[in-house]
Amino acid sequence: MRKRLLISTFLLAAMASARADYNVDFSRIRHWAGSGDNEAALVVQFLDEYDRTGYVWGFRWPDGAEPTGEEMIRAIAAESDDFCALIQFTGGMGSTLDGVGYSRDNAILHQLWYDYESAAADPYIMFGFDEPNTLMSQSHSPGPEALTLCTNAIEAASLSHIIEHPLNQRVFGYPAYDYDWWVAAQTAPDMRWNAGWYTGYWSYWLGAEGVNVSEFSYSGLGMSSVKLRHKDVNAWKFMPLDGPVNPDNYVIGTASSKAPWGNSVDYVHFLSTTSIDSPAMDNNADPEIFTIEGQRITLIHDLNSLPHGIYIIRQNGKAKKIIIG
Repeated sequence: MRKRLLISTFLLAAMASARADYNVDFSRIRHWAGSGDNEAALVVQFLDEYDRTGYVWGFRWPDGAEPTGEEMIRAIAAESDDFCALIQFTGGMGSTLDGVGYSRDNAILHQLWYDYESAAADPYIMFGFDEPNTLMSQSHSPGPEALTLCTNAIEAASLSHIIEHPLNQRVFGYPAYDYDWWVAAQTAPDMRWNAGWYTGYWSYWLGAEGVNVSEFSYSGLGMSSVKLRHKDVNAWKFMPLDGPVNPDNYVIGTASSKAPWGNSVDYVHFLSTTSIDSPAMDNNADPEIFTIEGQRITLIHDLNSLPHGIYIIRQNGKAKKIIIG
């Protein structure tokens, strides 16, 4: 059962403060993976019926290391409880980001399933499920076992939060570009999933701290080849394609090939304040924030930069305890 959380008005204000023309602010990143003096950020934007928020994670590594964009994604997934990804080894250039999920406690993993029948019948997919496509150097076929392989891959992701696509180039000589058929039975504003290749795909953009997201450049390399530098920002957004949009009869769609960056950025995710004792507060007055031991921290308007812990907020003679975490 989920705990009932009360999101602070301070945090809501912080989440809404950055709009379409935003720069990633490393000082506001709450979710970090790895350790070291070098830092990079990951931004993910979904394309569905919900808002186009850019969710932000951070990644750290020591001097002397040369991590790639793929290593950042894998590290963040391993240490995150709200980020998961479908990744496939596609050949000499490395791996492809096929799908991304965002949800509390990675609940989206329990909603995913592989639509084998639709994938096997999809005329756009050149992978041979029953007979190998030797023209594409496919060595053998999985047959109906493809469903079992993919289902097991989803279940195995409960620890790493990475779904290792089993129908890959390393095993079969040619990868199944079937990502449109890795689907979620249910989504919600706080439980999101995008995967695809022909109807849409995850596009890769490169920028840096202080650079407007609208000025990021489209990556000419895949995530396995991009080397991270200190203060880099790797941004991914799901882009629609002019392709089949009706899974029943493969009607060619008219979806735009462009999807703009959204109008908000979220560093907080599911972290929030849980009210313990919550007398009414005057949001027009400046709050004073103290540690539970009584040490005053600072006079601020939001709680976004506070580390996890218990705090006391005092405002106009009234006080309440909150938990950040």
